[in-house]
Amino acid sequence: MGDIRYLGIGEETTVGTPVSATDYIPIQSDRVTPDHRYLVMEDVSQRSYSRYAPGPFRNSGNIIMHLIPEGITKLFKWTLGDVSSSLVGTSKAYQHVFTESTPLKSFTARIGANLVEREIAGCFVNSVELAGSIDLAMATFSIVGGEETKQSIGSPTWPTYIAPFAFHGGSVSIGGSDKTSQVESVRIRINNNIPDRWTFGSRYETRSEVGLLVVDGELGLAFDDSDQYDAFLAGTEFALQVKWEGATIEDTYKYTVQIDTPKAVYQTDTVPHIDRREPIKITAPFRAYYKDDTDKTVKITVINTEETV
Repeated sequence: MGDIRYLGIGEETTVGTPVSATDYIPIQSDRVTPDHRYLVMEDVSQRSYSRYAPGPFRNSGNIIMHLIPEGITKLFKWTLGDVSSSLVGTSKAYQHVFTESTPLKSFTARIGANLVEREIAGCFVNSVELAGSIDLAMATFSIVGGEETKQSIGSPTWPTYIAPFAFHGGSVSIGGSDKTSQVESVRIRINNNIPDRWTFGSRYETRSEVGLLVVDGELGLAFDDSDQYDAFLAGTEFALQVKWEGATIEDTYKYTVQIDTPKAVYQTDTVPHIDRREPIKITAPFRAYYKDDTDKTVKITVINTEETV
């Protein structure tokens, strides 16, 4: 038996009705765990549990991967809900802009593990964290899903190999000022806070519902000026843009993932702590807020060679 491992994904028409994979992603690892949540009967007849019934079933956990230029745009669509795609280059460079909208679409996840494929229907992206340090950029998608079925191992078709995004292709703008040379790390989290959706008649959640959209994160910066400390003390709102760029596609267009939060505020701690004679750093936790019907809370822009999402 070959050593076959993959994540396959496909958008569902009906929540919980599995579909074939349309895309395969070379993930790093999965921690998606099924739970029967057995309902246990306690009574006076025995000291220990003796009777039970199947409970509300759920799969949940993280899928960890490198932030790659192609193959994961559908996950961004399923995170935020809306996408607008257009040709921006001469013939090969396409731009995809993802913004918040409801309802979110469900998808089927197919996790190949050498001997078997785990088919997990009714999946939603509960949250995503995009993170970068002096290394390769990473993406962690936290999903919730429904019924799991054992299937035969598949044959993945991988996206075209393109070098992943790395720190030297990253840039950061804070309040319209380029702070790239100060930033040492960044984390941005988009959380859909998907609620429990069980109803009578089924062990599985079969509705698309979302909770409060929360966008927050953290910047790690060298203390080269007091701009962020001043903004924290004053409670100043600022626009944040984090961008990773890779190889050139055509003309001036490069493979790109860009996150914009038009209205953010530092929440706590954004001060220059001292520690012996170590370099002074600032850790700056922030939260994004809804700005208006045009800019909203967060926008993800991807440039690659995929015509549609």
